[in-house]
Amino acid sequence: RSELVIKTGEYTSFAIAGTNLWLGQQDGTLVRATITPSAANVSIKERRQLGHPIIAITPSREGTLWIGMQNTGVAKIDGGHTTVQSNADRFELNTVTAIEQGRDGTMWFATANGVASESQGRWRSYTAQNGVPPGRINCLFAAETGELWVGADQGLAYIVNGGAHIPASNLPLLRESILGIAADRDDFLWVRTSSHILRVRRADLVSSNGGTISVRQFGVDDGLPAVSPVRTNRSLTADADGRIWMALGNTLAMADPSGLLQPSPPTLIQVQGVDSDEHPLSLSENVLVPAGDRRTVIRFAGLNLAAPDRVRYRYRLSGFDRDW
Repeated sequence: RSELVIKTGEYTSFAIAGTNLWLGQQDGTLVRATITPSAANVSIKERRQLGHPIIAITPSREGTLWIGMQNTGVAKIDGGHTTVQSNADRFELNTVTAIEQGRDGTMWFATANGVASESQGRWRSYTAQNGVPPGRINCLFAAETGELWVGADQGLAYIVNGGAHIPASNLPLLRESILGIAADRDDFLWVRTSSHILRVRRADLVSSNGGTISVRQFGVDDGLPAVSPVRTNRSLTADADGRIWMALGNTLAMADPSGLLQPSPPTLIQVQGVDSDEHPLSLSENVLVPAGDRRTVIRFAGLNLAAPDRVRYRYRLSGFDRDW
């Protein structure tokens, strides 16, 4: 029999594995359906009751289905048999909010208090003591370059070669709550925070020198709705054509990175005035501050007529400050 499955508010997560469509429900019901060739209808084949709200569903490349649940851990369906894992290496899985498979086959699990991994039956955990941001982990993303990116309530991190790291950047935007991560074909990460959509070069984030990081911020002027701090399973993803899809509350948005190949022109800085000990100085090519003056004030503005509300400032005194 055929039945229209997608009904508003009924399903909390879904995943596609071959011709199977798996759907999770708030009451703990896991539904398996098959997709018709036209994808117009689905036929429900099986229902399983797992007993706890289903938050995330991810099929592995080996054919195992992993289900993240609230307050219970993770369930694994392999060969028709269901097992539940509630702890990993003395680490309580508790609520599993996201599941991701790494390039090497390792399965990764985001929880309310850290990250857990499973490889060939061996479990390992990463908490704030290991370098992961403290508190709830909201999302995971396995990059083609080998890092596992971790989005947490207290910012962004990545795990590589068994170690967890915080990006060297002190950019405040990356310390917001991270709710979604994806990558495009040009090696940029797309990051959804509690109030922004960002595009940042991945290599800049993993660089250890803490240098300048170029970030592009998207908002209402780009056709996006206002970004709200709503947690959804896998709110950012890339399709086969390299486009980035975003689930933003009640809106589904798409960005095509191929249209972003040209860098944005830099914002022009205009120095509007210089005062020394409350006396204005002449704005010539070289501004000279009298010896002995104790207080210098420089007034400046960034000129960007296309998006003036996006201008952000940072400064340093050459020869004195090491960082911006």
